[in-house]
Amino acid sequence: MMCYQLWSHLEKEANVELYRCTGLLVMGPEQGDYQVFKSTLERNKVPIVILPKEEFSQHIPHGNAALVDTTAGVLYVDRTIKTVQVIKMNVCYWREKVPGSYNVQHRFPCFIQLDMMASQQELGE
Repeated sequence: MMCYQLWSHLEKEANVELYRCTGLLVMGPEQGDYQVFKSTLERNKVPIVILPKEEFSQHIPHGNAALVDTTAGVLYVDRTIKTVQVIKMNVCYWREKVPGSYNVQHRFPCFIQLDMMASQQELGE
């Protein structure tokens, strides 16, 4: 999926671990929300492993089913927010070609962003 590729690219660019793939065990009554969850994963071609009942029937209630989403994991939100903030600032700020050419008295660059939705579309998010 595209999001995992983007996290990986950002991790390499910033040299920080943002996401750790752990897998996710999903289990529940076969006819309830489990079926909706399973159908959604299959429709979106997410790699899953459906566990045979023999492998888990001693440990969960009768009538339940189980699967493992092999792409799921932990996103370190605090690190991610800090990293994205730095990357975003790099987009908005630049180095002066001539030191001191941009200052309060002379052509000071200021930005005011009023419409965040418009800016997200312009940045290709």
